[in-house]
Amino acid sequence: MCHPWKNKILQGAVAETLSAIYEVDFLGFSYGFRPKRNPHQALSSLHTAIMSQRVNWVLDADIRSSWMRFHNAPRVLDGSPQAK
Repeated sequence: MCHPWKNKILQGAVAETLSAIYEVDFLGFSYGFRPKRNPHQALSSLHTAIMSQRVNWVLDADIRSSWMRFHNAPRVLDGSPQAK
């Protein structure tokens, strides 16, 4: 059985690795579960955009049921699938 502190070290290493891989793909207005980003910043950015630009629509979507469809999809970089 692994000690809790070893699990935390492993989780931290995995999180850093995944962040390094995926962070470059996120757009500047993506806030969900990103380092140094939080919901308050997302709301502030949304408020600024709505108050300073013409907005024709706002989209709110519940994508929980769609997650399984994307969960098993291969990650694609430069047009070729990346090994899992």
